[in-house]
Amino acid sequence: MEIDLNQGLFKVEFTGSFCLTCGLRDWLEDLAYILQSEGVDAVLKEYVEKDEFKIVGLFEIKGLMKDGC
Repeated sequence: MEIDLNQGLFKVEFTGSFCLTCGLRDWLEDLAYILQSEGVDAVLKEYVEKDEFKIVGLFEIKGLMKDGC
């Protein structure tokens, strides 16, 4: 996982075999829902399928100050 608190962004890499009928985006959106249930207002901004066993999601944490502003 990579975190850039100045921009309020973080990346999460999921690896393994995925149920393709569920939709890869659903895996990532579920993480955002879990974080929201814990009080972290995170939204999925984009995702990339690196290969059939790896996806990377870019999330934004809402409400964080960006670049000190």
